[in-house]
This record gives sequence, C-alpha cells and structure tokens, in this order.
Amino acid sequence: MRKDSTAEVTGRAGLALVVEAARAIRLEEVVQEHVTVAKRRRGFSEAAKLEALMLLIADGGDRIEDIRTLRDDRGLAQLLDSELPSPDALLDFVRAFDDPTVWAQRPADEKSFVPPESAALQGLFAVNRGVVARVAEPGGEDGND
Repeated sequence: MRKDSTAEVTGRAGLALVVEAARAIRLEEVVQEHVTVAKRRRGFSEAAKLEALMLLIADGGDRIEDIRTLRDDRGLAQLLDSELPSPDALLDFVRAFDDPTVWAQRPADEKSFVPPESAALQGLFAVNRGVVARVAEPGGEDGND
C-alpha cells in the first residue's frame, strides 16, 4: 500500500455522493434551462451554487455561513474535484430569488398576504419538477428497467 503525502482525509466523504447523484441526473442542464439569477457570468454557475446548497443541507448546516466548514475541508474538495462558493456568493444567489416588487401587490386592507412567486422562484420550482421527472424515468438513460 502506497502512502501519498498529498492525500487529504475527510469525514464527509458521503457528501460527494450528493453531488455525484446531482450530476448523474444532469442537474446542470435543468438549472441552465430554468434558472437565471446571476447578474454576471463569472465565478460559480447557478448549478454549482445549488450543488453547494444541497451539500450544506445534507451536512446539516443551518445557515449559509456553515459553508465555510465545507470549503475548508480539503479532503472533500479533493473528492469533489472543485472548490465551493463562498458564503457571500451563496447569500447573493439566495437573495436573487426575492423580488421586492411582489409586495407592492398587497391589498391595503389585507392583514395577511402571500405574495406571488417571483420569476426566479418559478424557475427553481421548474428545476424541482425536472429533477423529479429525471429521477422517475424508468430505466434511466439507457432505457433498461
């Protein structure tokens, strides 16, 4: 058995399976089709940010700032073969789903109000539907049951 001095170890190796599953169902294609919230085209893609949020949830994170723990895990980065977005990048991404103009539709006499979904949230819902449809496909990509 060869010892590799550059190898990193992680207690979160199972998280790599979350990303592997997302990539197996081609999450990035579905996200590209339905979600456009980035104001500029540099940095992490929207799909990469969704993957990071999925990892954060799967790891039990309860706030965006917890992504720092995953970012600092060199073994996890090695398994993923990529870096994770910063808390600021993820927070900007999450905030992009909010549309303050929907609150202007609130009737003045209403005590409670559920605003309509923003276009970005509708896109995220379409991603959810698309992912469920891909997972439910009989036989997967090769057509075998």
